[in-house]
Amino acid sequence: MKDTSELAAEERVCVAFYEAWRFDLEGGGPWSQARSWCRTPRKVAVAARVLGRMPMRGDPGVSFSQVRWIERQRREPLNAFQRARVEAIPYWPDPW
Repeated sequence: MKDTSELAAEERVCVAFYEAWRFDLEGGGPWSQARSWCRTPRKVAVAARVLGRMPMRGDPGVSFSQVRWIERQRREPLNAFQRARVEAIPYWPDPW
């Protein structure tokens, strides 16, 4: 893999989100906004599997912040890592 200084800006952001995702799964590493972002799709995916559909406001065990997160992902620009992570959520409706 290239040294991160040789990567384009978009690639560096994707690497940062990948590292944050890995830290979140392993339970170590620094806390960051990217790590916080990476934790939410994991929770949303669990809820989607339990419900058999995308979570909605009012569903048991689904927080308001998770519903807001889903809504934001549909309208905000995402980097390639984020887009791939969102598309991996069961029942995600939008094919981009």
